[in-house]
Amino acid sequence: MIVDYHMHLRAPDESIDHTVEAAERFVAVAAERGVDEIGFTEHVYYFEQTRHLWSMPYHLERCVYDIEPYVGAVLEAKRRGHPIKLGIEVDYEPGREEETADALAPYPWDYVLGSIHFLDGLGIDAVPSLVDSVGPEAAWSRYYETLASAARSGLFDSLAHPDLIKFHGEEIDWGDFVCVEGGEVVRQIAAGEESTVDFWVEGFDAAVENLGETGDLGDGEGRNSGFSEC
Repeated sequence: MIVDYHMHLRAPDESIDHTVEAAERFVAVAAERGVDEIGFTEHVYYFEQTRHLWSMPYHLERCVYDIEPYVGAVLEAKRRGHPIKLGIEVDYEPGREEETADALAPYPWDYVLGSIHFLDGLGIDAVPSLVDSVGPEAAWSRYYETLASAARSGLFDSLAHPDLIKFHGEEIDWGDFVCVEGGEVVRQIAAGEESTVDFWVEGFDAAVENLGETGDLGDGEGRNSGFSEC
């Protein structure tokens, strides 16, 4: 079974489109490409119901949509028999785990993705960047320590693009880092209760030479992506 559980509902012009019709367009394209099931995971910071969680201007500027149309559109598409799941991508905010759980609780999520786009007021994939500000080694250590905390929080069913940091700013020796430090953290994540790791296919396309250097992060049974051992 081929699935893609990390999609954001958009119109052809890339504007936000939280409608049943948009969901059905995605379903049609997925079917054409041989994908059996898809899941929508809008960024939670777009929804005004979560505004109290954010302090970064990036989040606050985008936090203007009502969550109800998004949830309603995906649920209606499911009711019509389409092979889709209702998900959400949630930026992990250390120290706000209880508030995050409360914000998510009213909705019937099939799964919740966790991700990290900002740490200590600095961007992982935005400027000013964490890597540029503190250096790659300190940035990578801080990022993976926080990613492990996200896994332990119990908020998430899966962690999105855990290697996001390597595509922004100076890169350190990925193979050595994964085998010694980052890999141990992500192995703990992958072995966590009810957790998986969501690898970023677009990222693989962008840096395919690193595919063999990310370590064995899977469980050996195809739950997570499996790579060659370090």
